Amino acid sequence: RVASYNPWTALYWLVSGRTVGGMQMYDHSARLDRDTALMLWTQGSAWFSSEQNQKGQIKAGQLADLAVLSKDYFRVPEEEIKGIESVLTVVNGDIVYAAGAFGPLATTQKTTHHVQTGTCGNQYCIQNPAAVKLDPSATVHVSQ
Repeated sequence: RVASYNPWTALYWLVSGRTVGGMQMYDHSARLDRDTALMLWTQGSAWFSSEQNQKGQIKAGQLADLAVLSKDYFRVPEEEIKGIESVLTVVNGDIVYAAGAFGPLATTQKTTHHVQTGTCGNQYCIQNPAAVKLDPSATVHVSQ
């Protein structure tokens, strides 16, 4: 397999320059910072599929597909990036996956849900939640 379907494995490789097994493939000059790697994975993928006006960023007018993560990608040690998982995934305004504290949301669709956020050092973090546009058939309230 040339590349992993797991975005966190791929982002780990882009940031660290190492394989999942830890073998150093690229030196520091050929690696990307976390912001650039994430932008290429999200905005770059949307551009590649000619959907940059619909997805790839959390901003008004774009699809509200988002994930609440188990760890803060921007603050965890590099080695932990590959172990990040989604604990809540919203696609097209619908909760399609929920685990841990969000588990009870997995069984109820098209209802009102509350997602608590905090500063990006907490276990769950949504940056700039006010910019999220949701499908009108499902409501997720994001509160600080």
